[in-house]
Amino acid sequence: MLPAFLGQGECERRPALISDTGGHYAKVGDFAILRDEWKFIVTTPREKTGEPERRYLFDMRNDPYEKRNLIDEQPTVAIEMERLLAKIRERGLRHIEA
Repeated sequence: MLPAFLGQGECERRPALISDTGGHYAKVGDFAILRDEWKFIVTTPREKTGEPERRYLFDMRNDPYEKRNLIDEQPTVAIEMERLLAKIRERGLRHIEA
């Protein structure tokens, strides 16, 4: 897998990388999608603590430590990433096409 991570050799590149805490077909859990330099995260509300759903958008190229949430500054990117994540979740995370 190392050549794929390094962009070496021939391999099919997925359009996005998804991580989740709820399972591949879960309706709950925190989800993150990484595409190009953008990382979009959506958390589910926490019933026990009353914490609401949250959304984050990070420019991983310029902010690899995720210090600055750009959700309000880059609304077009955030909407695009949210739509892609919703589309992938709807089909199941193992069936990615963009």
